[in-house]
Amino acid sequence: MSKFNLRLGVTLIASMLLQACVTTPTPKITNKQAKGVLESIKTDEKLNPIVVSISFNSGIIYPSLKIESLIEKTAIQKNNKIYEIKMINSDVSRSTFIYSGQLPAGEYRIVELSNYQPSPNPFLSGKIQFINLNDKDKLHPMGTFKVLENTTTDLGRINLTHANDAYFIARSEKHSSNKDLINKLKNNYLEAIYKDKILNGWTQPVTTLEKNIGDESKILPFGMQCFKELKDNTIIASSKIGSVFFLPSQDTNKKTKIFQSNDNLAFDCITVKENYNFDFLAYGEMNTLYKHLKGSDVLTPVDTGNLPIGIISSIVGDDQNGWFLSHIVGRKATVYKSNRLENGDWQPIVQKEILDNFWGLSGFWMWEDEQGFSYADMYGKINHYDYITKKWSENKIPNNENISQLVVNPDKSISVITSKRGFAGIFSNLFNSNDHGITWQKINSPFKVNVFPAQFSKQGDLYISGAQFNWDKLAISEDAGKTWQMHEIMAPSSIVTLNSGALLNILYSGQYALVKISNDKGKTWKTLYTTHNRNLRDLSK
Repeated sequence: MSKFNLRLGVTLIASMLLQACVTTPTPKITNKQAKGVLESIKTDEKLNPIVVSISFNSGIIYPSLKIESLIEKTAIQKNNKIYEIKMINSDVSRSTFIYSGQLPAGEYRIVELSNYQPSPNPFLSGKIQFINLNDKDKLHPMGTFKVLENTTTDLGRINLTHANDAYFIARSEKHSSNKDLINKLKNNYLEAIYKDKILNGWTQPVTTLEKNIGDESKILPFGMQCFKELKDNTIIASSKIGSVFFLPSQDTNKKTKIFQSNDNLAFDCITVKENYNFDFLAYGEMNTLYKHLKGSDVLTPVDTGNLPIGIISSIVGDDQNGWFLSHIVGRKATVYKSNRLENGDWQPIVQKEILDNFWGLSGFWMWEDEQGFSYADMYGKINHYDYITKKWSENKIPNNENISQLVVNPDKSISVITSKRGFAGIFSNLFNSNDHGITWQKINSPFKVNVFPAQFSKQGDLYISGAQFNWDKLAISEDAGKTWQMHEIMAPSSIVTLNSGALLNILYSGQYALVKISNDKGKTWKTLYTTHNRNLRDLSK
């Protein structure tokens, strides 16, 4: 199987000019919050709309954007005034964020992105990380931009790619306007932001270096998630910048590929549907929805009809029983139904309040089997809809505990890790059910501390990833948990069990993405994909 590596090519040495650094000093002090585009302005205020989007092709998101005025000074110290621009689509996006506000006419430059990183331990405080985009002695090649009176400044999209401990930031030549993204938001944003006059704003064109680092077709997507396996054992996985990995595992005549969407919005997950003219659907933030036609090398967009803007996190169903999707907006998860997939007439049938935990999980899951589909929320209820009877049934987790994590095994049974307080750990319990939660089998883990559910393969093997004090261990049982063997995995990481019996090991790291595969129950591992580039440091010297 082919292995991916960072596709920055011969431009890597020169592109170090575009590198931004994560800094530890005190962040730049915000002197003023830019007024929001939907806020009214006073008659004496002369403010003008600005919009920019940033695609975070990285393991860490930096939601705070600061820009520096090159004209306005602070009252006392006479430093350049620093504005913070608000994000306007945080509830409906995963990694492509839109920043918009109103600014006085003048010349500006983007100077900082920052992020508050919570501690994995809920009892400890987190830390703030910064990306410094402009130093006085080393200006970023993106240069400055201008805001003119009675004019909209649309800076287009910026791509931030993470490789090792370096960040590469460049303007996208493909997405030079944000109007299509803004049009998705509704809520009067289009009318508020776009005036009669529209200006790109940048004082210099996209450089040759940026064209390489910012070209979506040349960037290696950061990370893989929602792994699925086709009938021929080809592995597919969703990723950033609208990418789907296509990884043939057996057929050496098939090439490893990356399919990309037109809008380059991040995909959350994939649904395999091989009885149609397409073999899978890919979907995610801001209602992005695509299908892969069999034999095609491109992804084809699917019209989402009247679906409100949000994150599509799961799609199940078919033309006969109707199509169902789970849809997340902030802390609300809604299940919609439509009789057709294309240009669907989506009607809400279930709505749940969800709460993100410190692992970044949504607390809502939806999946499908041969009889119908089910959904579960973090409060321990399993709801199943039967395609034949058209009826719902509801079951609960044992002891009325909360669900910390849920996985659907290749045999369509479900495995959960539960606790009274919602956090996994020393007081957690592991259960498995193969009848939609009517009955449960308790799994006795060999680890004292657990944060991952047990996983069952179609071949009858049982796997549990280690946690605190055992992050580098994988427990395997071939006799339903009576005896256990221990193998090595990356730390910290998780595993995915595929239909074929192969295992994937996914590293948790904000610095780089790494996925390994095992065909011998975790005894040995081969690298399937990595964004780590061993030559990056040498090339930058």
